[in-house]
Amino acid sequence: MRHLVALAVLACALGQRPATVIRVIDGDTVVLRMDLGFESQLEGPCRLAGIDAPELWTAAGVPARNWMVARLTAGEPVCFEGSKREKYGRPLVTIFDLGGNVNDAIAAAGHARRLP
Repeated sequence: MRHLVALAVLACALGQRPATVIRVIDGDTVVLRMDLGFESQLEGPCRLAGIDAPELWTAAGVPARNWMVARLTAGEPVCFEGSKREKYGRPLVTIFDLGGNVNDAIAAAGHARRLP
């Protein structure tokens, strides 16, 4: 069954690229191995676009990270879109899994605020 899930996620929509979750750092930062096309990959921490989750050292930071860990499993194939970097050089991405837009979902769950 897990293989069927993987195949469904890899059918990324137009404008999205496939990636693999390596690990969750916190509620708004995830390490991805991103397929950039032409047999080119980039692996590193990615900042989720359009949201801001609490820092890990705050009381709300651990529940935000736990929510994200429950949503994104290491080794899981996902899709992403984004072409910009944030002020610290991390790619700004929107992540999609079979449940839809992960960025929107963590905000809707109350573990992150939406940025203007």
